[in-house]
Amino acid sequence: MTAVAYSLPDQPTIVPAWLGAVSYLNEKGSVYDLSFTVEHPQRMTAGESQVVISHDNFLRQHNSSVSTVSNTIFPLRLYKMHGYPKFLGQFDSMNNRLKESGSWGSYFQRLAAGKYSGQRPIEVIINKMRKQLSKESGAFGRIYEWSAPLYDPSLDCGRVVRQPCLSHISFKLIEKTSLRVTAIYRSHYYNAKLLGNLIGLRDLQRFVCEQVEIEPGPLTIFSTYAVFD
Repeated sequence: MTAVAYSLPDQPTIVPAWLGAVSYLNEKGSVYDLSFTVEHPQRMTAGESQVVISHDNFLRQHNSSVSTVSNTIFPLRLYKMHGYPKFLGQFDSMNNRLKESGSWGSYFQRLAAGKYSGQRPIEVIINKMRKQLSKESGAFGRIYEWSAPLYDPSLDCGRVVRQPCLSHISFKLIEKTSLRVTAIYRSHYYNAKLLGNLIGLRDLQRFVCEQVEIEPGPLTIFSTYAVFD
């Protein structure tokens, strides 16, 4: 294991980024502070889709799937069925019925829950972006960042296992024309989780962009600990 931070080469789309990262970790085993950027996360060729299907078939042999992982970040099918904001209420209802005993929940549950202020963090993010993008000039027209709260001290500080691996999501407006997303993981399993995580983050990015009428930009992953599982 190396203690030196390492940044992998930028990749145009999700699948080459995943394959490059997995190949690197297959050789190294595990590393600290590994990062990479996907320049166009919304694009996917037919050949890349087949790679996703193949990996999904592999995961299903181990009681998982790409969609199981991606849905923890963004429930794309529910959003397509009901639209915004109605799908948030549908998500609440489903989450309350299906949450396992002892589970910390899901990332989107924390983005969608109004536990402390009564406001959903994802709606706060969208409303702030809309407000700032409507300003024509001045300080509020510059680049802004909104940080999504994924760590809940009241639930997570006593946990040693079964706790969130995704620690932070940063949304940055780039010159009021595109949205850059950066995700920081405290611990990241690149074979079992990374491809689904990338797809879930892509879907979340596209959702926010649709709501604020802006183009998706790059997606960056920073794993403080990365392992080939």
